[in-house]
Amino acid sequence: MKNMTSRALVLWIACMAGTPAVAAGAPVPAEPPASAAFPWSVYLGPSFSWLSLGGDFDGQHVLIQQDTGNIFAVPKFNSGAGFGVVAGFRRPIPLNNLDLALELNYQQGSMTNTLGDSANDQKATLHEVGLTLKSYFRAKNSLQPFLASGVDFPWLTVPNGELLVPSIQTQDETFRGIGYHIGGGLCYFPWPYLSLEGTLAYHYRHFTSLNGMGLGDSSKSSGSFEPTISIRYHFGRGTQPTQEDTHTNEI
Repeated sequence: MKNMTSRALVLWIACMAGTPAVAAGAPVPAEPPASAAFPWSVYLGPSFSWLSLGGDFDGQHVLIQQDTGNIFAVPKFNSGAGFGVVAGFRRPIPLNNLDLALELNYQQGSMTNTLGDSANDQKATLHEVGLTLKSYFRAKNSLQPFLASGVDFPWLTVPNGELLVPSIQTQDETFRGIGYHIGGGLCYFPWPYLSLEGTLAYHYRHFTSLNGMGLGDSSKSSGSFEPTISIRYHFGRGTQPTQEDTHTNEI
């Protein structure tokens, strides 16, 4: 009995001593990077643009309301700086290192304007709400090219743009319409949760109403290329661990 007990004790000690040797050869998954905990991101930040209006807005003609005789200016606008805010939702998809984003933005800018040889002493203001779909390529890298397209809802207010007849008084006029934009740019992440973006997009705007009245065949259009830069803070970085992040470690 004593010999059997001694042998059992020796066997138990040998098994315990061999446990670390078995564990040392087993692969252990590495800790996932912090970005893996956030397979999506919501972002928010300011934007700065250079806004333009051309096309039918040439400053060489007016519109006349048939039933009242009121006269509406169709001025020529000089390009001007704009600012706004952008918010979006971004998520990676398992296809060629690609991220997709849906973005909502608002921007506004002021522009000097003239009708014929007469300059308006007050600036016109362009407001715009846009909805954009973006595709980010090489999305696990810090520098990411992207393509973008979307729809816009602009409205343009011209101070003293309407001349009332027969009182010869003036009041503001507001054009409203719809449009689209298409373009591309670069996104750069200097830090995991902060990105800088530069975009060049073509904006087409079609104004279909003026002070609440439909313009019909007299609708006005404008097309222009506009640059935008923006800064975004990401509440969760939309990346996944790369193959190098999923290696095995040994104890």
